[in-house]
Amino acid sequence: MSGGHSFYKLLSASTYFKTNPKFFALYEGQRNSESLLCMSNDTVVEIITKKMSEIIAQNPNTSFFSISQNDDAVYCECDKCKTLNEKCGGPQGSFYYFFNKIAFQFPKTKITTLAYLHTYRAPVNLKIEPNIYTLFCPIQMNRGKAIAESSSNKDFLNILNNWSTTTPHLYLWDYTVEFTNYLSPFPNFQTFSKNFKLYEQNQVKGLFVQGYADVPGDLYELRQYLLFKIIWDTQTDVEAATNDFLNGFYGNAAPFVKKYRDLLTQYQEKTDRYLDIYSDPIQSRNTFLTPEAMNQYDQIISQSEIAVKDNPTLAKRVLKLRLALEYVYFEQAKFYGKDKHGMFAGKNKEDQGKLLRERVLNFSKNCNEFGIYELSEGGLSPDQYYEEWLAIEKNTCNHLGEKYEIHFLTPPADEFKGKGSYGLVDCVRGYKNPAINWIDWYGTNPEIELNVQKLDFNTININTLSDQRHWIFTPKKISVYGFEKDKWQLITQLESEKLSKNLEVSIQIWEFKSNNFNRYDTLKIEVENLKELPYWRKRKNKKPMVMIDEIELYNN
Repeated sequence: MSGGHSFYKLLSASTYFKTNPKFFALYEGQRNSESLLCMSNDTVVEIITKKMSEIIAQNPNTSFFSISQNDDAVYCECDKCKTLNEKCGGPQGSFYYFFNKIAFQFPKTKITTLAYLHTYRAPVNLKIEPNIYTLFCPIQMNRGKAIAESSSNKDFLNILNNWSTTTPHLYLWDYTVEFTNYLSPFPNFQTFSKNFKLYEQNQVKGLFVQGYADVPGDLYELRQYLLFKIIWDTQTDVEAATNDFLNGFYGNAAPFVKKYRDLLTQYQEKTDRYLDIYSDPIQSRNTFLTPEAMNQYDQIISQSEIAVKDNPTLAKRVLKLRLALEYVYFEQAKFYGKDKHGMFAGKNKEDQGKLLRERVLNFSKNCNEFGIYELSEGGLSPDQYYEEWLAIEKNTCNHLGEKYEIHFLTPPADEFKGKGSYGLVDCVRGYKNPAINWIDWYGTNPEIELNVQKLDFNTININTLSDQRHWIFTPKKISVYGFEKDKWQLITQLESEKLSKNLEVSIQIWEFKSNNFNRYDTLKIEVENLKELPYWRKRKNKKPMVMIDEIELYNN
């Protein structure tokens, strides 16, 4: 079976876009070369039909063939596609209109597609061809609670039921790990059996469960074993299967590994932490990955190590479990910075981070030995992780404004407010991960007030992040004001260069110079965000973001 996002393979923008832009989606008023195709263009149907004929002929023993949208929530809004969408319940309408035309040409061939993002819901007023097999992809969901046990899933249950009555060939693409942090604990074992029984009751014929493939992650072996067992038979006694596996795989360490897994689950359920497949251990620092909880997990894993210390094979398996705790500790240490538990605090500060650096290096070596060649879906390797650690070590600073009083006049977004205003003057600069130290404003213009009390300085450095793939952009302009005679007076401002497309993550330092800063008790920094997203990143329900970290004061 050939699966996944395939439009870009079947009709390439590099070949057709310049000469035939109408082959591609008209989205937000512009043809988009990186997005969906125009679903109502007959020539597009002809080209893909011809391409599929060649692929089918070249693969006579293949059972299924895939025609699926690209991995993006963009769809065509030309007049004809728009009419189809209005008639058939949404963007899935024009998609299945197009797909039916292709499938009709190959009545004896089983063709799969994804119900994903904008095609997530079943079409209405449209009959799907009988040789189409739909993989329903519920990508946005709380993985920490069984679907039927959450009142927030009523809409999902309706969508699933609609699909089960729309097609006799309903399959489901499930997601069971944290894709942004493969090694970070992800306590969702308690949901598998209940969810898979629910799918079975709703006429789902089969599951593709995307977890870890060839990259070992959190409790990798147990997770894969249970998934296989439950998919094969949803009536599997999960507790018995778990005990059976742990005893056989971990030997004398099995009781401790079970205790570790159960404690993770207990803390996750107690704190009702929403498990998102694109989350991170920093966002879980106040729930099931608190420093106190981490100490308990560490003690349990230490007991596991003692229990199998005379068995090299079992000892290695327990070591792999410890890698998850090490990873969480490192990620949270970056966030805490100079504060307690931080990479620049306590013993780490006393020895200039030498022992911690050695731990990170040892972690990367162990990952390589275990075949953990990337730590996230983004492809960060263990060696690159260590190199980034060294770069972050150099990212600390000492400036005159450390821990000075600072206020948000414009509240930041809830998702990325880090340590609050204090995080902007903690002398630890943000690096390339938005979750670590950066403060985010979503669709607004940040205004930040500094109580400097006529501090003697002449330079302000402001760090901003650019990550266009995640809608984070360099500000258009930053202005610095001083408060005097009951009004704000402009001191200085800088404008950025003309915005251009660049999907590389980068950091820009804005340097402001003035001999007048020390005249004021209070300064205000105004940041001008983009008014709208550039055409290459326009998406519905998305707004431009500005991310700021350290605001540094110097007397140069």
